Amino acid sequence: RIRAHFTPHGDRYEINKNLRDVVIFARQDLVQDPPFLRLDLVSCRNVLIYFQSELQARLLSVFHYALNAGGYLFLGKSEGIFQQEALFGVVDKDGRLYRRHGVSARLPLLRSEMQPPAAGLNQHQRVVKPTTPLAFENILLDAAGRYFIPTSILINGKFEIRHIHGDASRLLNVSPGKPAFDLISLIRRELRTEVQVLMRQAQVKQTVSYGRPRHIKALDPGRGVRLSVHPLAAIDSEALFMVCIEWIQPAAGKNAIEDSNNATDKELEDELAATREHLQTLVEELETSNEEMQALNEEIQASNEEMQASNEELEASNEELQSTNEELATVNEELQIKT
Repeated sequence: RIRAHFTPHGDRYEINKNLRDVVIFARQDLVQDPPFLRLDLVSCRNVLIYFQSELQARLLSVFHYALNAGGYLFLGKSEGIFQQEALFGVVDKDGRLYRRHGVSARLPLLRSEMQPPAAGLNQHQRVVKPTTPLAFENILLDAAGRYFIPTSILINGKFEIRHIHGDASRLLNVSPGKPAFDLISLIRRELRTEVQVLMRQAQVKQTVSYGRPRHIKALDPGRGVRLSVHPLAAIDSEALFMVCIEWIQPAAGKNAIEDSNNATDKELEDELAATREHLQTLVEELETSNEEMQALNEEIQASNEEMQASNEELEASNEELQSTNEELATVNEELQIKT
């Protein structure tokens, strides 16, 4: 068998070409590189033990994606599939041999991380890792989000903050006392009413609601700010909204001086307009609540009338039963007299 696949060269052996042609020798990064496909066996022994549990689960998903239906996974003695038990079945528990289940296979996407060079290495000594099309896409999406997407805050219908993109430190203030994580408690006082109004509009109309450009000296003397609320798709029955903060540069030239002089008046006008919109929203909500209460009162009144009618019918039935009982008593007395 050795002679069939190997050629001796002194004290060494060389693999024959017919065997080399069906074997691929390649350097593979399990975390970054896409996997080989349509495999019957994946042997990955004593590798997963060096990774954290989350990464182990991802790699098991990659192995499941790479294997054919019914393919085998061979792990080391200290490794297992407890992070992804739904993807594999046990063939030999002691031998750590598992078989791929026929569940739907999905390739987990990993975001590439740009890491700085190791200490002591200059630019020409940096370790260059092979770059894949997926890595290029992740780099592009990361750069687009960093440079073109404005500062945004993800909240739910109760104004609870779920995620923050960008630097929102100038807009959010943490007050002393018990910490709160809802946007209304954290955002600057000048913007609270406007956020509530825009949020209400986005909830009712399910469209993007835009606020007015506002200039708040205490926030940024040289720029204005504009808020917008975007309704997003719900996740696990939780309505989500994205609050975007857009910074607006002031106009140049003569108008800049006039705008600076009238900034305070404009700020007060904007705040007054936002307050009016908020009051209008509260009035509409109150009217809606009153209509619902009126409808509920009418239903209760109708139920009371039905109960009154039922009581009258029961009273009439009781009177009839009383008359019947009296007649029966009379008949019994007559029968007793005759006997």
